[in-house]
Amino acid sequence: MAKAVYLQTALTLMVAGLAAILGGNNAALSVALGGLACVLPNALFAARLFADSRRPGGATFHGLFIGELVKLAATVVLLFLIARVYRDVNWPALIVGIIAAQSYFLAFIFGRFRT
Repeated sequence: MAKAVYLQTALTLMVAGLAAILGGNNAALSVALGGLACVLPNALFAARLFADSRRPGGATFHGLFIGELVKLAATVVLLFLIARVYRDVNWPALIVGIIAAQSYFLAFIFGRFRT
């Protein structure tokens, strides 16, 4: 799970760097914030999953379900906060950041990274 979070972070930073070259600092920050809104909840979910797996009995379906709901809610809250706090957000760039952060699964599908 940690590999997935690292890969999400790396993809977000690469796309933010490209956005800085193509669209400037505002676009790069928007990409980074969009990616962060996905990476941070995923990192917390991964930490909770790791902690649950170390308990007697391991992780449960109930715990996974609740963790996923919390992750989705945290993502929505972070996106809301970004919209409220950062008035100069570049929305297309923010969406590209979200897509970049969520596209990490392609590396697992195509077999580049194994968990």
